[in-house]
Amino acid sequence: MKSDDFPAAPIAAALIVAALGGSALAQTTSSGLPQGGDPRLPDSLKSTVQQPSPRGEALNQIVQRKLRANFDAVDVARSGRVTREQARSGARSERWSVLAEHFDEIDASGRGEVSFEEVMRYLERIKIERERAR
Repeated sequence: MKSDDFPAAPIAAALIVAALGGSALAQTTSSGLPQGGDPRLPDSLKSTVQQPSPRGEALNQIVQRKLRANFDAVDVARSGRVTREQARSGARSERWSVLAEHFDEIDASGRGEVSFEEVMRYLERIKIERERAR
């Protein structure tokens, strides 16, 4: 079998589009694929319904849920607080390196542990500082 016996480029393009939400599959592609994409593609990947990207408060809630999940994963003692060692351990596991890298700035009181609320205040402060610097 020669490499040009298999149309890899159109299939790869259809898979990428499907993975990104399938919005381009609703039209006939320039590669000649029929509307709906490659017929060998599972129906679950052919969805033509594109969900709008979250914005504003909806996006903020998604980000906060992800940050909370990362914080909770690092808080192995389930105390609601993360120690410096837990932050370092979390950074090694690539859970939340910003917590370890900026621990002293987040732990302004010097207690050696931080709450999720303290982390969020720090992130908000950094955001404001960056906006002012623009």
